[in-house]
Amino acid sequence: MSMTLELRAVNDDMLNGLMDGDPETCEAFLSGDGTDLDKAWDGIHFALTGKKFGDGSGRMSYEPFGDRYLDAVDEGMGPATYLAPEEVAVVARHLKGIPAEAFAALVDAKAMLAAEIYPFQQDETDADVRPYLVPNYAAMRELYLSASSSGMGIVAVMR
Repeated sequence: MSMTLELRAVNDDMLNGLMDGDPETCEAFLSGDGTDLDKAWDGIHFALTGKKFGDGSGRMSYEPFGDRYLDAVDEGMGPATYLAPEEVAVVARHLKGIPAEAFAALVDAKAMLAAEIYPFQQDETDADVRPYLVPNYAAMRELYLSASSSGMGIVAVMR
């Protein structure tokens, strides 16, 4: 079974409704679309933080995909996580300083393999994983910068 991660920018009303477990808000949220990072999420997280997803924020002030749970939003792989608008702003400032080309330099396939970063395999090199990670990172970065400029939060849903 593969694990993919989708990120969605949400306004305060949506985030508060999700935090409260409001059924109508949850239904509206789950019927929407977001930025699909596919299986690149763990590699992106590792390149940015130096840690596996769920092991802390490492080099960043906040866990880039959030570390607080929305129990009412679960697509079968555990509850969604979120960042409040002020946290998104901090992460966005960090990501603003890392354009796609600079992110590519952070990708270290050997370190990812040693840390058992999903979904990479033993024979993969930097040249193998960069073409997959960099465009997904660029989409994530664009979402965070846009959400930050609009004062929105981010919800991360694992599928």
